[in-house]
Amino acid sequence: MIEIRGLSFAYQPGQPVLHEIDLDLRPGERVSILGPNGSGKSTLLKCISGLLKPTAGSILARRTDEDGGGPLRIGLVFQNPDDQIVSPVVESEVAFGLENLGVPHPEMVMRVDAVLERFNLTQYRQQDPHLLSGGERQRLAIASIVVTRPDFLLFDEPFSFLDPAFRGELDALIASLNDDGITPIVVGQDPDEALDADRLLICSQGRIEHDSRPEDALAHPERLRAYGLASTTAGRLAEALRIQSPVPVTPAALIET
Repeated sequence: MIEIRGLSFAYQPGQPVLHEIDLDLRPGERVSILGPNGSGKSTLLKCISGLLKPTAGSILARRTDEDGGGPLRIGLVFQNPDDQIVSPVVESEVAFGLENLGVPHPEMVMRVDAVLERFNLTQYRQQDPHLLSGGERQRLAIASIVVTRPDFLLFDEPFSFLDPAFRGELDALIASLNDDGITPIVVGQDPDEALDADRLLICSQGRIEHDSRPEDALAHPERLRAYGLASTTAGRLAEALRIQSPVPVTPAALIET
């Protein structure tokens, strides 16, 4: 469980980016965070991951007693994978985190091999990461964190640099992380990409303004506009057809209306 209480953060004194956020993030659920540019959602991820120290408030990340207690391991995937790739060879990039954790070499080899195969990167193991396509570099960035077996994995707009063909592949990959005991938390701006989440948080002006199932939050276009967001493709079409809120937010629901 990640417990956030009274979290505030300011890059400049007197100019807070986050305002007294209270939030619980539970293991096993898939969480999506939507917000316009400048809403504070990326800063929130950096505070949760420990890259930024809160100006005020607290973040407690611990396993439950049933899970053995102790601190949680949290990973962060940046918006641009080039911002976190540090090694000249794909295989070394995947092994980098394990080396820093002091994982014994035989186990390291086994885990690197398994992750390369899972993320379809085995054929590139001796290549320069920067020669890979954008989608392949994003898979590499995720693989290099998954191999360390985090409890939570935070994604900062992971679809931004990908074409539509790779977006579906990456979405399925993120959804599969729950099977590994990894809880994904995905920041984005596209409401269609939030539909598969268990829980949707709407971030606006440094605050969490809404917390519900995606179908509930996205069914009210007038509320979303107040936060600088829009509904899904189906929801926008429903509104154009003058269907009153709550609007259907999936193609199947729109057809049934």
